[in-house]
Amino acid sequence: MNLNLTTFIVLVTGLISYMAFNNRDLFNQLKHFPYQEARDRSYYRWLSSGFVHGSGLHLFVNLFVLFQFGSFVEEYFVKHHGIVFGKLFFLISYMGTIILADI
Repeated sequence: MNLNLTTFIVLVTGLISYMAFNNRDLFNQLKHFPYQEARDRSYYRWLSSGFVHGSGLHLFVNLFVLFQFGSFVEEYFVKHHGIVFGKLFFLISYMGTIILADI
């Protein structure tokens, strides 16, 4: 069985965002907030911010595009680097993109 990493990321992101929609404290703990990151050294926010969204529409559009486009990118990495390294490179690229977007 070949696990589709893109689908897993979509599900995890949807779950975390849904939880954050219903818990403002959680949302505030995960969002990108440079002043707070510098003050508290809460640099985990550079990554966690990629899993929370400002609204349901924002979440839907991002996850729809990720599901459509991410599957092709993941498939490309797997085709050129094998299952293990392809999925690892895809995951590193995805997380790296979240961090670069915050920078």
